[in-house]
Amino acid sequence: MWCKGFSPGGLTGTFGDKTEAGIKQFQEAAGLSGSNVNGIATPLIIKALLNMDAFRLVSSGDAKIRQIQQELNRDYYKWIGLKPTDGRYGRDTNKALIYALQVEGGIETPNGTLGPSTQASLPTLAPGSKNAVYVRIMQYCLYCNRYDPTGFTGVFGNNTLTALKKFQDFCLLVPDGYCGKQTWMSLLVSHGDKDRKGEAFDCSTPITQARANTLKANGYKYAGRYISGGEKKRITIPEIELILANGMKWFPIFQKSGNSLSYFNAKQGLDDANECLANGIKYRIPSGSTIYFAVDFDAMDGDVTTNILPYFKAIKNRFDFHNPRNYKIGIYGARNVCSRVSDAGYAVTSFVCDMSSGFSGNLGYPLPKNWAFDQIKEYTIGSGDGAIAIDNNLFSGRDKCIDNMNNLTVPEVLNNLFKAFGFETTVDKLNWEQKVYTENEKIVFQAGNKVSAGSGPMVISLNVKECKIETSIIDNILSELSWVPVAIEMKKYLDKIANSIGEGSIAIGYTYDEVDGIGLKIEVSIEVSKIPEFADIADIAGTLFAGVTIFPKDFNEDLKEFVDIVKQVSSTLASAALGVLAIFLLIDAAKLLAGTEVVVSIIDFITALIKIIGLAPASTELDVDVIEVTENDTKQ
Repeated sequence: MWCKGFSPGGLTGTFGDKTEAGIKQFQEAAGLSGSNVNGIATPLIIKALLNMDAFRLVSSGDAKIRQIQQELNRDYYKWIGLKPTDGRYGRDTNKALIYALQVEGGIETPNGTLGPSTQASLPTLAPGSKNAVYVRIMQYCLYCNRYDPTGFTGVFGNNTLTALKKFQDFCLLVPDGYCGKQTWMSLLVSHGDKDRKGEAFDCSTPITQARANTLKANGYKYAGRYISGGEKKRITIPEIELILANGMKWFPIFQKSGNSLSYFNAKQGLDDANECLANGIKYRIPSGSTIYFAVDFDAMDGDVTTNILPYFKAIKNRFDFHNPRNYKIGIYGARNVCSRVSDAGYAVTSFVCDMSSGFSGNLGYPLPKNWAFDQIKEYTIGSGDGAIAIDNNLFSGRDKCIDNMNNLTVPEVLNNLFKAFGFETTVDKLNWEQKVYTENEKIVFQAGNKVSAGSGPMVISLNVKECKIETSIIDNILSELSWVPVAIEMKKYLDKIANSIGEGSIAIGYTYDEVDGIGLKIEVSIEVSKIPEFADIADIAGTLFAGVTIFPKDFNEDLKEFVDIVKQVSSTLASAALGVLAIFLLIDAAKLLAGTEVVVSIIDFITALIKIIGLAPASTELDVDVIEVTENDTKQ
């Protein structure tokens, strides 16, 4: 009793008046009434006291759900025992509602399963119905599905009618205000009536013309196909073209595995996000499309907290970091999984695996508010070459699906590369240049179809693979500069550029112009062969590049002196030092153009940088005596 929150008056081993009073309090909390609140610890009471269920309203509970639970215990305890009265709708309450219908329908052996006999016993309720017991159970069901009839009165009035129609409309039932078999099933079982015909489907089988004919003949308009996984499972460009040519649309699903708890963690989320973004471009998925990440196993609520949410948080962070096509995140999974991930802000729409009605995340949970596809039945349609195994899905219209192929253009690639630098550009042709003047500097943007690394003797190149920069000496310098606030920002900046490239290189160096003096340049390049859509275009080959050169105005002489200083160091270290300064100047320029305040002055930063590489200036004005050092002397 103590553990349940009811006082027995002490741990005396004696069943006295206080223990009897505590038993009565428990019986009332469980929903019993009248002669059943008698202070007697019957086997029914002892069983309820010894299980792990809560009979007090918990902090996350709903008082009206608790009322439903108490009334079900009151009226049906002979069949269901005493179910928790904690105010949370879940498996126990869901099954108790089915027991109630079975008892009222005269089912000989109630079992809490909505089978054929139970379905056949369900009445059709209409506004004004006098069948108060069934109306009350319907009102319970509506409230548990987030539609409030404003009371559990057993009267089918206007408020109940409004709630019922809204529920029917949400579930794609005919909103006629009559509670018949289909409505009862949608209220109580995740898949509802499995024989309802959907307009969407998903499959792991490639769609051929013969299969497309079968799908169209059966009224299907929206195809769910995989953009990851095994070769036989993945969609292809010709298949996308076939789907669109047949007047259908499609929605992409990302699933490499996702069928066990151990798969899901933050690192896997980051890896999957990177691959997904790359595949989005590979399969020419248009900007703004939603891609569904799959959670294809029976995840318990605790699993969502420990593994699923960190996985999707990593995906969301990656998509927010750099996502040129503004792809949106969708989730495939059980109701509770979809709802919790969406409520956390990590997914915009849900693809619900409702046909798995026994999943713990489906039984006793309402359909997610943002559902786009509701998977309710697996079956095979067609015959011969046109036969295809599919999952039948209801289609809500929240995801409009894809009706075209976004052929990536050269200007789009180049503008996306400049966006990674932090600049909004208007590249409109293959070979392009633009000059921008600010109060402090001249900025030259260049892009095209040739390699044009920074000129001068000191150039460093960073290789990028799988959206990551291979370890370089620049990392060491940035680590030593960690006390400078902007250094952390610079590391993120480089990572963002790497994410935009995917696979390619970053070249950093300096150039000299007789008018503008010394300029520092960063250039990113991608091999055309790494961009699938360009591979077969004869007039585009080699490398696409985008470069930004900064020519400081007021401190050009200081910059020249800095270059002279780092020449005294080995070429690798000098190049790295110039690279770090170039990154700083780029961030500085991007902030100036965006109207954002720059935190660290360029002179202070150069001074700090010289100290880091082992050359101590005499003053912050860079009036320095050059000290002869070797690379070994300057290692930090």
